[in-house]
Amino acid sequence: MEARIDGHTTMLGLFGSPVGHSGSPAMYNYSFEKAGINDAYLAFDIQADEMASALTKMRVLNMRGANVTMPCKKVAAELVDELSPAAELIGAATAIAVQMALDGAQAIHIFNPKDSFYQNAELTAQKIMDKVPACKVTVGDINDQEALTQAIAQSDILANATKAGMAPNVEQTNIKDITVFRSDLVVTDTVYNPATTKMLADAAEHGSKTIGGKGMLVWQGAAAFKLYTGQEMPVEEVTQRFFSDDGGR
Repeated sequence: MEARIDGHTTMLGLFGSPVGHSGSPAMYNYSFEKAGINDAYLAFDIQADEMASALTKMRVLNMRGANVTMPCKKVAAELVDELSPAAELIGAATAIAVQMALDGAQAIHIFNPKDSFYQNAELTAQKIMDKVPACKVTVGDINDQEALTQAIAQSDILANATKAGMAPNVEQTNIKDITVFRSDLVVTDTVYNPATTKMLADAAEHGSKTIGGKGMLVWQGAAAFKLYTGQEMPVEEVTQRFFSDDGGR
């Protein structure tokens, strides 16, 4: 990559914490090089209270754009000049619940730690029900294992959108009662490092269909690449080169 960086190279980045594990720099820089685009992508470890300063520096440095991950998504949405209609509905919370509702889910159970994001989850639930009245959305404490177990028993899909299981804390999982996993339950994880988290390993052991997080990374990356460059990202090449062991079964 160094050979193609010159005085005209434009910078893009990833803002969030932690980001040292991220596969985004390799994915984007490989794609820029393949397409002959003079851009470079770096990861910046940024906390939520640093986002205002980071956005100011983006403008000063004439950066083309950036992806934002935890814990900066909510504050970034509050700081930018304009949001897309989908982003307004999401409110920087998990996009999974919003898309499931838009795709026709009858009920969604969101479980969140009782932290600063809990109220945001409640607001998101209300926004979803306002937009899609046919979908009932509830919010519960993720530490309430009894309620979590009951909700999983009523569900077809279980998705983890927290940091639980992310390297280096690979033994973490939000699911303590592994008997909740069953053959007709689809279990997916947004964590992609490791490719197979403890939750996915437990689920597979009990017969559930599992889907790892690397596919999510690649396809959201492809959407952002199109916004950044106007071109299609070489998804198949990127997947084979960096993410062929996506943990799916």
